[in-house]
Amino acid sequence: MSAEIVELGCLTRLPVPSEKLLRRALEGGVTNVVIIGYDPAGEFWFASSDADGGDVLWLLELAKRRLFAAADSLAEIPRGPGSAA
Repeated sequence: MSAEIVELGCLTRLPVPSEKLLRRALEGGVTNVVIIGYDPAGEFWFASSDADGGDVLWLLELAKRRLFAAADSLAEIPRGPGSAA
C-alpha cells in the first residue's frame, strides 16, 4: 500500500524543509532568486541570482511586506482551546 502526499498550499506555523522549497522553485521556473539561511555550522549564508543590489533589495522588501501580511493572516487563525493568544 502506498500513500499519496498532497500539498495543501496554505499558510502554516510549521517549518518546511528547504529542499522542498528549492525543488518547488526549480519546478516552477522561478527566475530571480534570493536565498538567505544558515549553513550546517550555523553561519549566515546569502546568495542572489541578480547582480544588481537595488533589485535584490527590492525583492527583499517585497518579501518583507508579504511576510507581514501573512503574519497578520496567521494571527487571525484560532489556535484552539487552551492555547495562548
